[in-house]
Amino acid sequence: MLIFLFILALTLISLLFYIVRIIKLTKLLYSTAKSDSYVIILKNSKILYCNKSIKEIFEKHGIDINDFKNFSYKKINFYTNKYPFLKDFFEKLSANFKEKLFEYETTISFSDESYKIKFRREKSKTNVYSVLLITNVFSNIKEYTDELISSIYKIPEEFFNLTTSDTSTYELVDYFFNFLSSQNIIDSLAVGIRQIDGSINIIYGKIGDRKLKNFIVKDKTLISYVIDTGKKLYVKNLDEINFPKEYKLMKIIDKPYSMYGIPLLIEKKVFGAVLFEKEGINKFTLKDFHLFEILAFLISISIKLKNEYQILYKSSKENLRKAIIDPLTNAYNRNYLYEILYKKPKKEKSKYKVVIFLDLDNFKYINDKYGHIYGDKVLKNFVKITKRVLRRNDLIIRYGGDEFLILLHNSNIENSESVIQRIRKMVLDSEFKVDFSYGLMYFDPEKNIEENIKIVDRKMYEMKSKKKT
Repeated sequence: MLIFLFILALTLISLLFYIVRIIKLTKLLYSTAKSDSYVIILKNSKILYCNKSIKEIFEKHGIDINDFKNFSYKKINFYTNKYPFLKDFFEKLSANFKEKLFEYETTISFSDESYKIKFRREKSKTNVYSVLLITNVFSNIKEYTDELISSIYKIPEEFFNLTTSDTSTYELVDYFFNFLSSQNIIDSLAVGIRQIDGSINIIYGKIGDRKLKNFIVKDKTLISYVIDTGKKLYVKNLDEINFPKEYKLMKIIDKPYSMYGIPLLIEKKVFGAVLFEKEGINKFTLKDFHLFEILAFLISISIKLKNEYQILYKSSKENLRKAIIDPLTNAYNRNYLYEILYKKPKKEKSKYKVVIFLDLDNFKYINDKYGHIYGDKVLKNFVKITKRVLRRNDLIIRYGGDEFLILLHNSNIENSESVIQRIRKMVLDSEFKVDFSYGLMYFDPEKNIEENIKIVDRKMYEMKSKKKT
């Protein structure tokens, strides 16, 4: 009888411990779960509880819940290989499998959704209880926004001070890299600025053991792609990236990598990009993205305030001028003509109402008689006077040799004729006098530039022929 009572007491105590364990698990769930949360409870290697909605979310993202019905340590490698986006979780679980208590929390992002994952595994003397809680981040956006804002507080105050100090952008980015690397958030970081010729200057790069500074990349690479598209880009696995053929993937380390790219902007114009990378598949969360975007913003500010941007801006302006301005006369050249008439929107092109084609009379004779230096002065004088007569939005273009094209903004034939006569009078009254023949017509934006010039050129030759008769 005493033995029976002793066995009964042990049974009741075991049952009591079981009930207490279930109560603790229940409290854990109800303290964190929302109406759109998904829950699994395991006792030892068996699923004790699983709500229906988690099956649907598993199926949506290619996870077979049957794989976890006999969960064991031996199957961890199987899970890691089959579900690489959960590799980090299973590696940490494997390392802590014998611990009495293991807790894990992360956020996993898919193309259209993100999920916050909480896992708790607790061992008693005889049983192991595990709870997996999955919450849809976007359904709990207010709560998650608070967490995103909290990521700002992780940024050392010194970052903001360095951004506006005389510290070089290279040193600032290096400081960022060391901070993110020490937090095990990234393994690699690169900041590139687009040059006038389309190449990329990697002003800072830390990739594996390599450190780059002002390294020029002429090929179109991943950083070029982010700059060209002007959009943020998250690639869960660089080995599986799919972008246009003209771009090349330059991988220094032959391992799967996650990458988050952010375009750098100044006054809403993209001038560069920063790439954050970490070894492994799908390693970044929304909180990481938020932190990266703050740091990218600080890098943009730094570049704007430092010499890199000033040099870039001045170089860009000078190269643009060389590309579109005739060096002798300071009139626009043919490059600019094709730029405005082909690349500008139709609405912009239609503002040019009248096109005039001019040819200086007897210019070859002037060159032969007085020399090319005098001839150059004639050309420069003609352009200088023409610019004084034209309005701010009108254009004069040196088409070639002694031929010029004038585009008049919102004008008509009568006013245009008056403009030409004013130019003629002022040139003939100047030191380097020369007469000219011309043709003029309304500009037709529906025709290409060659067709317009061909028509007005014919008109100019008609005038030149009349002068000879």
